[in-house]
Amino acid sequence: MYSQNREEEAILTAVANIQEGMVLDIGSSDGVTFSNSRALLERGWHGAVVEPDYEAFAKLVDLYQGNPKVRCFNLAVGTEAGVVEFCKTRDGGLASYVGDKSPWSEYVIRKYRVARITSSQLADSLQRGPDVITCDIEGQSFEVVANLPIGSWDVRCLCIEHD
Repeated sequence: MYSQNREEEAILTAVANIQEGMVLDIGSSDGVTFSNSRALLERGWHGAVVEPDYEAFAKLVDLYQGNPKVRCFNLAVGTEAGVVEFCKTRDGGLASYVGDKSPWSEYVIRKYRVARITSSQLADSLQRGPDVITCDIEGQSFEVVANLPIGSWDVRCLCIEHD
């Protein structure tokens, strides 16, 4: 099991009747550690994985290299587009965040600028609406998911980190 708190179990149950679905994973990290999408992608699902941390993103690219069903995006997602400060934490980046306020600020080891797109821009870049959306972006998960066009998609499962 890849997920942090048995989310994978709930997700797989919710989509048990879908053979080849689509997952949108915002805040994918390295694609394995605490992943809510890895089990689906291993089963042949299509996916869009989004990660702003360039080190974790490099691991995502290595992991899905040669898999035409998975698209990797090295971006942050937020309510406004632009360039933002990304704060990487010393726990391997698992509590990393965008912005200036976080309970994890004392654990920051590096800051750098990353491109950020809006939820709408991300949705426009997808080939189709996802069956599963998982979002773990430290303090902004709800706002990002709330701005996705979920009403026009046939989403079967939402997995949003409690911030």
